[in-house]
Amino acid sequence: MVEKQMSLEFLEKVYCVAPCLRLVMDGEEHSGKHLYNFFQFEIEWRTSSMSDVFKQGEKILTSMAKEILEDSTGFVE
Repeated sequence: MVEKQMSLEFLEKVYCVAPCLRLVMDGEEHSGKHLYNFFQFEIEWRTSSMSDVFKQGEKILTSMAKEILEDSTGFVE
């Protein structure tokens, strides 16, 4: 995303959770194998190693998953 790259000029760390829509190709609409709407999670750090970014991403995704599971008690088994 252009906005995320531009933000890195002023901020050292940028996080983004955004809805994504994928175009449907011929024959895919009934296959059941493709997600067309999903959320994308991105981390951009200007000066950190890839390992540091992965560790932080794992912490954030784990926290988000715990929140979702707690909020969906009775819906998820």
